[in-house]
Amino acid sequence: MGLTISRRLRVFFSSLLLQASWSFAGLQSLGFIHTLVAGSSRSRIRQHTDCFNTHPYMVGFIVGAILGIEDRGKELLREHMKRLKAALESAFASVGDLFFWNLLRPALALIAVILTIKFGLIGPIFFILSYNLIHLYTRFYGIRIGYERGSAVIEVLKSPLLWKTVSLLELIGIFATGLLFGIFLPVQNPDHVLILILLSIFSIFWIIRQKPLSVLFLILVIFVVIKGIL
Repeated sequence: MGLTISRRLRVFFSSLLLQASWSFAGLQSLGFIHTLVAGSSRSRIRQHTDCFNTHPYMVGFIVGAILGIEDRGKELLREHMKRLKAALESAFASVGDLFFWNLLRPALALIAVILTIKFGLIGPIFFILSYNLIHLYTRFYGIRIGYERGSAVIEVLKSPLLWKTVSLLELIGIFATGLLFGIFLPVQNPDHVLILILLSIFSIFWIIRQKPLSVLFLILVIFVVIKGIL
């Protein structure tokens, strides 16, 4: 059957409704089945009626993998399919939460705040465009990668590029936090502003690496300490 562009678009647009029928009983199961049916009416629906839950932006990898397995004529027993889905949904949910909720969204939000302070409406526009372009691309890209790799799609999460991007987003978030300190704190001497920015960057980065504490808590503590010193 192959993954034609029209088929891929059907899966993509259906995946946007993944949580439209969310329930306590099956979580995202109905939305997941709807997305599968959009990709292939021959999908064995009875194998996918169990509870399903993953990060909504990462579901394309899982749907693509299952469609690829079915198109290649591989018949998996219901129990095997259930185990495969459980492994994929938990792995992609964890990485999706880390990448999008914990890193990308806060980092872009901090940059947007700085742009808003300096340039007004450019800040919100930057956030809406950049965030949605990244997450929509991930949804669309994931369908193809999942289809090509099948059950081996989980290896995507081992990509060095992915984890380099995670590290880069950590640094961007920390640097943007330092810039906000320099903007909000009433310091007249430019040298002091630079010192505060560097201090906040290295302090937050070091503490995050050493202890599993809340980033927001660390930012608040450092802000209070610097404010007290000044």
